[in-house]
Amino acid sequence: MTGVVGSLLLVLGSLTPAFLPRASQGGDLIRWPWLGTAVLLLGVALLLAAWFQLRPGAGALTRSGDRPRYGAVLALWSAPLVCGPPILSGDAYAYAAQGWMLVHGLDPYQMGPGALPSSWADQVDPIWLETPTPYGPLSLTLQYVTVSWAGDNSPYLAAWLMRLWALVGTALLAWSIPRIAKALGRDAVTATWLGVLNPIVLLHFVGGSHNDALMVGFMAFGVHLAVRRRLFWAAVMIGLAAGVKQPAAMMVVPITVLALNPAPDPDRPVRAWPTPTQLWNCVWALVVVVATFVLCSTVTGIGFGWIAATNVPGGAITLSPPTQLGVGLQLIFFHLGWNAASAAVLGIVRTVALAIAGIIIAWLCLRVAAVKPMTFLVASLFTLVLGGPAMHAWYMLWPGVFVGLLPYRPWVWWLTIGLTTFWSAYAVGDVAIRDHVGWLAVVAVVVIVAIAGWFCRRELPGIRRWFAPSPTAGA
Repeated sequence: MTGVVGSLLLVLGSLTPAFLPRASQGGDLIRWPWLGTAVLLLGVALLLAAWFQLRPGAGALTRSGDRPRYGAVLALWSAPLVCGPPILSGDAYAYAAQGWMLVHGLDPYQMGPGALPSSWADQVDPIWLETPTPYGPLSLTLQYVTVSWAGDNSPYLAAWLMRLWALVGTALLAWSIPRIAKALGRDAVTATWLGVLNPIVLLHFVGGSHNDALMVGFMAFGVHLAVRRRLFWAAVMIGLAAGVKQPAAMMVVPITVLALNPAPDPDRPVRAWPTPTQLWNCVWALVVVVATFVLCSTVTGIGFGWIAATNVPGGAITLSPPTQLGVGLQLIFFHLGWNAASAAVLGIVRTVALAIAGIIIAWLCLRVAAVKPMTFLVASLFTLVLGGPAMHAWYMLWPGVFVGLLPYRPWVWWLTIGLTTFWSAYAVGDVAIRDHVGWLAVVAVVVIVAIAGWFCRRELPGIRRWFAPSPTAGA
């Protein structure tokens, strides 16, 4: 019940000018930004507390030895959010604007939403108004279909309908993760609690309506098909995921290894070179992934204009480590009067960081993926996110939803809990700062960290009982 109340408060807190379109007529029930942010903070806090209460082994949902029904809980917690506007991001409005452009024969790979009628561009983040989109062809096709359903005069309805695709992805995720866990000999309850019921999934996949939800859903379903030794269809799913967002193509390596040997083997070495069979099947799977992606691009007629827009996500200053380092160096060089260096350093740092990330991923691919495909999957996606020019909370879900499928390692679970707490606090703090009520950002950090600390401290003596140790060390 706590989680449902938290979700209801999130919806109530979103009925403010901070989230509703500027052209809305009286739809904002809370006209004071500080009050809306305070309600939002309470909703996030309750959602986080409810998540901790339903941790594995807590017994909150079990009756007569039954396992927790996390799928039903996810549906209950999601229901209020489904009825509200997109929260914590204006991306859904950008999707609607791009769909409108396609409906009217404009190419979102060539121009941004700034040329659209004001009602369609109002809620798009100003950073993206004049930039082309980097999204894949399947993502744009779904945006086109959604705007066609909504009609020319319904920008808010179109943005709200974008949530349907996020819900499809979340449903695929919720269906796939426990089944993958069972196939790999992991605890399905722990995997679902960590990766599916996680508050960040609720906030950004369901609440924020990000297309990352559909990409990750396709990825998870592809892994599920792989552990059932259906490599062709697994590769097709990864091709569809790449059609939403291109980084999903990296999944071709772990699905190949899993399809050849889904059962974890405790006697396998920690590192090993890929075998000829693995290499051959990986090439074959890659051909299927690329063919699926190309088919999406050609059948929809959208093409490959995204190639020229791959640097667009870096246009925003986010918490990406390379970006933060580059911005810090920019300020230092500017105050030292080194103007040329100040102008160039951000791009240099980002390029070096991507190169380092690429080297790490290549090493993981050659030395880890062959024997521990799930470890490769999580580690490589984390490396990509941390080394990329942009990092958002929903990017962390690319690897985060699969963390519960790794062998039991206490530090991994602690890191997941820590990141969940951090991004929950950041979600509210970011809104507070944008609404010019910075003191509420401090309150958000204190309240949310206190909730996490209280639950963790209370359970510290028996923390290992939260998670079912893996019987093997594979995958």
